[in-house]
Amino acid sequence: MKSLNLFDDVVVTGLVEHTAPAFSGGYSLAGHPLEEPPGTLTLVVNGATVAGTVRSPGALYDIRSVGGGLYAMREMDEPPPECGVEGPHSEPDHLH
Repeated sequence: MKSLNLFDDVVVTGLVEHTAPAFSGGYSLAGHPLEEPPGTLTLVVNGATVAGTVRSPGALYDIRSVGGGLYAMREMDEPPPECGVEGPHSEPDHLH
């Protein structure tokens, strides 16, 4: 189990289910948050560089290294569900 302090009011404890060597020479971790099992936790680590996402129902967080041992975390909007129509759309309800 690992804890990620994303924000002062958001701490995610996750269960790491898989680890694997990454192409970049580091490693990847995959699992899910314990607080909300339907979510996912994915991180790629290469030295001090980290990139990944934490997804739980109603929340999506992006994690990125910004240099100097610092990391940026941001809450992102969930993408809309797939509409089933291929290709880009310009209609307001089909923005993809």
